[in-house]
Amino acid sequence: MKAWMSPARAGSVCSFALAGLLLTGCGGGDAGSSGSGSGSTPAGTTETSQRSSAPAPTSAPRAASERLVGTWLGVAYVEDEKVAARLAQVTDPTQRMSLDAQLATFQSMVVGAEFAADGSFTIEAELTPAGGQTARDATAGTWTIKTEDGDVVVVESKETKTDGLFELSEKEYTFIDDDHFVWIPAVSQDLRECDAMIVFEKQTAATDEGTGVAEAPGSSVPR
Repeated sequence: MKAWMSPARAGSVCSFALAGLLLTGCGGGDAGSSGSGSGSTPAGTTETSQRSSAPAPTSAPRAASERLVGTWLGVAYVEDEKVAARLAQVTDPTQRMSLDAQLATFQSMVVGAEFAADGSFTIEAELTPAGGQTARDATAGTWTIKTEDGDVVVVESKETKTDGLFELSEKEYTFIDDDHFVWIPAVSQDLRECDAMIVFEKQTAATDEGTGVAEAPGSSVPR
């Protein structure tokens, strides 16, 4: 497990990233909504606008491939209010135990990902099933942007298998900003109702220091 996948790092990622998530949502953000409304110019600004010789310079949007390149730490998130509402609906003790186990297992999940500029990637995932032992999985291969729509990108990856074959897969990522994106994995209906997602934060050179793999992956993470 890499140093930047520690539980201490995980807590700070969620608290920071979700502030932006709650403000912007998981969609394409507010691009295109600025300047909406009545369209009137605030008092006292008309003359200045008319006399301006040139518009203020703006930065061109970064390509999705540029935004994704780097090292990322992802941690599990569920919406507390929706969790409470779902738990209140479950009266059967066996179903309640199952839901508690699903929540505990999902919330233990930590994902480390590195997307390189040369098109290669490595991903490490770790979770602890309720009442079980920690499981780890690691994958590597190549990646490319398949589609891009505002802050939503679909990444196609080709994972190299031990037998020399490849496995193609696609994942949809939604950027909150240049340093955070969200991935919604395939989970149970119960977890979907709790807004289960993985929130990723880009790691800087300082936080990524010492990222060598400390131990080899163990049993595969349940899919």
